[in-house]
Amino acid sequence: PVAPVQVGAWTEKYVHDCQVVDFTSGPNAGKEIAFLCCGGAGLYIVDITDKGNMVTLGFIDYISGSNYCHSGQLSPDGRYFLINDEFDEGNALVDECTTHIIDVSDLTNPTYAGRFQNGGQYIDHNSHVRGNLLYLAAYRGGLRIFDVADAQNIRELGYFDTHPNNGFSYTGAWGVCAIFPSGNVTIFDINRGLFVLDPGEAIGFGAPILSANVVAGDLISGGPKELRKSDDRRFVMKASDQGTSDVAELTVEINAKTDISPANVLGLQFETSCQFISTAKGKVMLWNWAQSRWDAVGDFDLTTVEGLDSISGLPGGTYVNSSGEIRMRLGFQPGPESEPSEYVIKIDMVRFGVES
Repeated sequence: PVAPVQVGAWTEKYVHDCQVVDFTSGPNAGKEIAFLCCGGAGLYIVDITDKGNMVTLGFIDYISGSNYCHSGQLSPDGRYFLINDEFDEGNALVDECTTHIIDVSDLTNPTYAGRFQNGGQYIDHNSHVRGNLLYLAAYRGGLRIFDVADAQNIRELGYFDTHPNNGFSYTGAWGVCAIFPSGNVTIFDINRGLFVLDPGEAIGFGAPILSANVVAGDLISGGPKELRKSDDRRFVMKASDQGTSDVAELTVEINAKTDISPANVLGLQFETSCQFISTAKGKVMLWNWAQSRWDAVGDFDLTTVEGLDSISGLPGGTYVNSSGEIRMRLGFQPGPESEPSEYVIKIDMVRFGVES
């Protein structure tokens, strides 16, 4: 790195930004392909496997007018390239923040496959795909998070607005990085500097936890913030026999709220472990708003090693009310082989997933 050596050059067009991909499967396996964002010239696709003989495979100028192919990212399935054009909004080529979708399944013949618009009055600038999510720095729109697992049906999961006003102006968030093992995302704002963000609630499809209260047992430590992500912070509860022959059951009630409407499907995830006993049993209950009762919707086993459990496909219309509220209770009791005088339950993460 202190003495870089140039091993090749591609000079057909000006290149503003690029993504280089090493393909390990499919028809392009073993090839190193550069997707070059060439400003007003559009997108160029170049095989750079042989640095001494780089070959232009295809190109597309995807929108007519005074546009600027600024940056982009390949979709998780490798079929589409998702372009951030920096001039299309400001030059009235589109009427709102737009992601252009290019089908690159045939690298020699890229074609325009459509566009995604989220209704925002701001300019997209730089993006980063990690897993099935695209993190977009959108100037005055701040950080936007899109689900791009199906690039033909993109949806916005959440956002963090770093700038107080909208508009097609070059102020606000212009850089994003989503490579950190913690899952945190950094946003670089021209006016306000560095933001380090936890996108956990957006990734959970917008149902943040509002409260967490122990209704049976004793709270040792923790609150809603300890439940919001998988990390080294825990929500900790304790049960004791209190002079009786039976050890009491532990129960925590967790309330969340979503903005997604209609909330058709509900999913749950939680990470738990037990202490002072070898095993425990967990029970999941959701409040049935129409019947005004608690419904048992699942159970799971705990050990001293933290484990992840999930429940999917629950009817949102039953367990999410018209205001988006969700009530859940997690109940715990020792496993059949345990005879403790007291025991502890630790909860690392609880996540509510809501889909329309």
